[in-house]
Amino acid sequence: MGNNKIIAMTVVIVLIFGNLVAAAAISVNTSASVNSNTCDTISWTDSSGHQRTGSIVKINGNPSGFKGGYFTQVTYMDGTTPVSCNESNTYSDLSGLGFMINHQPTGYAGRGWANSKQDGFNGTTSIIFQGANHVIYQTEMDMYGDNGNTALGAWKVKWIYMIRTGNDYIVDSIAYDFSSKPYGTYGNDIRSPYCELNWTGTGAANTLTESIDGIEFCATDNAGASWIFRTKDSSPFSSGYTYNTAGRNIPYTLQWKNSPDREVGYISTLDLTQQAAAGGYLSAPVNIGATGTSMPPNWGINYQSNGFQNWVGDKMTWGMPYGAAGGETAAESGSTAKSTYPDWTWRKYWQGYPTNGFTLLIQLGKKTDDNVRKLVAESADIHELINPLSASTGTVVTSGKINLYDSAAFTLKPAGYNHLYHAWEVNCAADAADVTLTLGAVKLKNQTFIFNNFNGSVTPELSVGGVTQVEGTDMFTSLDTTNRKLYVTFNRTFTGSVNIVLGSSASPTPSYTNT
Repeated sequence: MGNNKIIAMTVVIVLIFGNLVAAAAISVNTSASVNSNTCDTISWTDSSGHQRTGSIVKINGNPSGFKGGYFTQVTYMDGTTPVSCNESNTYSDLSGLGFMINHQPTGYAGRGWANSKQDGFNGTTSIIFQGANHVIYQTEMDMYGDNGNTALGAWKVKWIYMIRTGNDYIVDSIAYDFSSKPYGTYGNDIRSPYCELNWTGTGAANTLTESIDGIEFCATDNAGASWIFRTKDSSPFSSGYTYNTAGRNIPYTLQWKNSPDREVGYISTLDLTQQAAAGGYLSAPVNIGATGTSMPPNWGINYQSNGFQNWVGDKMTWGMPYGAAGGETAAESGSTAKSTYPDWTWRKYWQGYPTNGFTLLIQLGKKTDDNVRKLVAESADIHELINPLSASTGTVVTSGKINLYDSAAFTLKPAGYNHLYHAWEVNCAADAADVTLTLGAVKLKNQTFIFNNFNGSVTPELSVGGVTQVEGTDMFTSLDTTNRKLYVTFNRTFTGSVNIVLGSSASPTPSYTNT
């Protein structure tokens, strides 16, 4: 493939797992009607070569007037069987996947939680980038912290979904900006992104009532060691749980059902040294590092899951402690308002002001594929690598932002890994880059690279290990000429030492002479 060859196809041929399958290019229907909502529906090809869709409600696209930015439906294929995961009730304030929920501390005047669907205003939903194989979709709004006391003020919240050919999961990066008010004004927790979606695919009416077969998550104890919580049986988990399997320092939450064969999970791209994931209270009878013969109280569990539905149904949430929304109030701290908040063990205080945020991978699929745990292992493997990315042409990006709003420099861990997009990031030199990813025995599947400072108007030649990569088979690319970026998702598993060359120094396609 020459440097000046333009890739302009609406259909490409993808070779995945040895099967040649037709794969449509990523697309967006900006006027879709799904579950009576007006949506932007994104269609993409996943790691198995099958189509997935995600239908995001536009900011004013809900018929009851709830603010959008959340998924009303996600679809995918289980072999030849289509799976449709729909929100529980279009007309409910707590229905869907991906909206913001922030429970309020003692002393609130309103319903007890802030909800972007109800309390958001001045909002927008927009496609901020759409390439051949990558889409970045953004929601931003102001949001009251207490609907019963709007004079308390409003924070800003922004979240993006990044969807890309070759990946099953959705990258969801969430950020809050509390700087318009003094620290300690709100004191809410963060349970975003909220999920009240029928991820089992059994029908929306079952979302809050069906039995599921397991809950699992990871949190730290008061010594900083991470442990995995896992239920012993099916809903309502009357046999209790184990909490004594060592974790790998990656916060995540997982739920599954055996029949049909389904799972849903959130996996953090930051580790537990970088964020205070897992809410709850150490004072609750939760035997971290041990076991329990009955379920903990729903108010004390680290991730809410379906606890408030008596441990049945498909509800799932993230979890960060009270005070994560702008720092502890004076009432919470017992003294004065603070810009920080304690994690659930009171082991450490974390910065909650002026901004807070994190990035999660949202995975839906078959439980027997075990892709949630595989993504946990991938995130852990990445964070345990020491300077894996080096460059002989161009430079490895070493500093970024901890969240979408924060302006302070944040040291990437490891260097080159941008957790906001779950991607490796390199600055080109004269539109070229030569980088090596040194992984040892670690295996990383379908990784995405972001090449900055790329001024070309067409996709350049890329090689991996000296072999020129073919668009649509070996890699999926998107060119952002406005921001001078090239996004590349490689359609392979990397391990050992992987040399990637972009631009004029890439190896040409080998030629052969018949003799």
